[in-house]
Formats: sequence, C-alpha cells, structure tokens
Amino acid sequence: MKRGTIMRFGKIKIIRISLFLLLLSCSKQFKDRGLEINLSKCCKISAYEDGCNNISFMQASNKNILLIDRNQMTAFCYDLEGNFLGKMGKKGKAPGEFLYLSSISFFPDYFIATDVIKQKFIEFDNKFNFIKEFSIPNIPRFISCELFEDGNKILSYIEYRDYRNYSINSEFYEITNDFTNVKLISNVGKIKFDPRVIDTCSGKLLESIDNTNKIVALNKMEISNNINIDICTFKGTKITEINYPIDKVKTSKRSIEIIKNEYKEIKKKYPSFKTGKIPKYYPTIEDLKFDSNGNLWTYSRTEDSNKTLFRIFDKKFRYVGCTILNKHISGFVIENGKLIVSISANYSQNNEDIVYIYNIEY
Repeated sequence: MKRGTIMRFGKIKIIRISLFLLLLSCSKQFKDRGLEINLSKCCKISAYEDGCNNISFMQASNKNILLIDRNQMTAFCYDLEGNFLGKMGKKGKAPGEFLYLSSISFFPDYFIATDVIKQKFIEFDNKFNFIKEFSIPNIPRFISCELFEDGNKILSYIEYRDYRNYSINSEFYEITNDFTNVKLISNVGKIKFDPRVIDTCSGKLLESIDNTNKIVALNKMEISNNINIDICTFKGTKITEINYPIDKVKTSKRSIEIIKNEYKEIKKKYPSFKTGKIPKYYPTIEDLKFDSNGNLWTYSRTEDSNKTLFRIFDKKFRYVGCTILNKHISGFVIENGKLIVSISANYSQNNEDIVYIYNIEY
C-alpha cells in the first residue's frame, strides 16, 4: 500500500474516532431518547454577491431571512429559498440610518428595527422602504429590545445591564398602538453575572411552542459548574429549568481581544467595575431556538473547530438527541422546517461570509 494511501486512511480513521467520541460525550451528559435528525442541504446564500460583506447576525420569520451587516448597518433580506429580495437601512445619523442596528422585529406589513446608540426605533414597510423613526417614552436604556404583537396589543421585551450590581435585567412592557406610552407588565428575571464571562449570561426571547405566549430563556453560567437555563413565560412564571453541563473550549485569542475591548468600554463609564481574569477555557453554549415541532435546539462549539454540536429538547424540555454539523457556524435560525446557518469568512472556502439552508428531517 502506498504511503499517501496509508496517510489518507489514517486521517479518515482519526476523523471517525473523533466524531464517535463527540457523540459519546454528548450521550454521557444527557440521556438520549433516540430522536434521529438528518440535515439535507437545500441551498446556500452567497451574501457577498448582494453587497453584504459581513454577517453580524441573522433573524428570520415564516417567510423572510434577514442578514445584518453591522459594518454597513444594513439588513439584507431573502426568502426561505435563498432568493434576494432587497435591503434596508445604512450607517449614519440621519432618520432611517443606524449608528448601531441591534435587532429587527417582524410585523405582518412592516418591520421595526432598534438602534441601541440612538435608543430609537426605525420603521420600514414590507418593501424595505423607510417610513419613520421614533422614540418610546419611559422605556429603560436597553442593550436589546424586541417588539411583537400579542392579540391586539404590542409588547416589548427589554434587556439591559446593571453594571453597578453585576446583573442583567429582563422586562416586558405593554405599548400603546401609537407607540407613545408604555407600562411595565413583568420583571421576568434578574441574572447576576460573573464579570469574567459577561457575554454568556443573558435573556433570550423565544417563540412559544403553541404560539399563544412568548417564552424567555434566562441563561446563567458559572465558570466551574453548569449553565442553568430558566424557561419562563413573559409574565415571569417559571416553566422549567434545564441544567446544562458546560462544554469547555479553549478561549481563542480573538475572544480574549473582544472581551478586553468590552471591559475598556465598561470601565470608561463604571471605573469601579471589577473584571477578573479571563478564563483559559470558555463555556460554549451559543444560542437556542424552537423548531416548528416545538423542539428546543441549542448549539455549542466543539474542540474541533470544523464541527458544531446541536442538542435538542422536546416540548417538555427533555433531552431527546443531538446532531453534528461538519461546519463551524457563527449563528443559526430555524423556520418552517429549515435550519439556516451562517459561516464567517474565516471558516468558509471562499473567504467570504456564507449562509447554508438545510431541511430538517426527523
């Protein structure tokens, strides 16, 4: 047998062993209930061709995918088959422009985007034309704000950080239809965060399983123990808790650089803020979403930078299985039976940000 053949065989064997060990570790931490999940590639979006140079994050509704490029402060819109539809917003201080585009909320006939620096809301119609820019009185200064309809009401999910008390607060507000007044409905939760891992503690607004209520996942992480995910209704009623063993991955140089820069910005405003030493290993739960069957998906990084681990929990939040995607993803959304993942230029073959759309088969 030729040497090159032996080397190729050895590589294949090592990859198979690594994959087996990854799946084995997954099953050791959680009791697998035998759910089999297959991902078949549907299509890809080469966003660079449409002018999107950097995918900072994604959002999706039952008919649209939005790719947000924070370098340009522009949202690029596609349908669920990957066809480009248009774009909205750009970087700037004028009405309809963004200093920092943080999120976009979907309504039947329009979109409302939030700018965390302006602390303003910017409305676009369903053809991506700018309509108006406005403020909502009496809403606290937010780091994240999402609007949604609940019957004939408009509600807002607000998340803001209290650096003096090392906490992240999640609150719901009811807003009048003309966006001129608000009232606090509930303080869903206050999460005390470890300043060494500030980005791993947050609230997450999720669509509910039955579409009658919104659900919030409050994610609290401790360096040496577990990630606890509290699942709550928007009125603050706790449904359950997922105790999530930490999968630790060595902290990258890029992550350390981002954390240090964030510390500098915080200390400018709060000089007494104590940061602590950045940990050598970092917990890896990144995001969580519901699929159309009501299953809760979480994704984590692995020691193999070319793989992403998804864990799936059923409607009763029981662990049912995991699946591995042989790609290093930077974000994901799930809509209408499709898994949509973004891959940064550092991990794509063409050195440009790419989006892949997969059909989920159970």
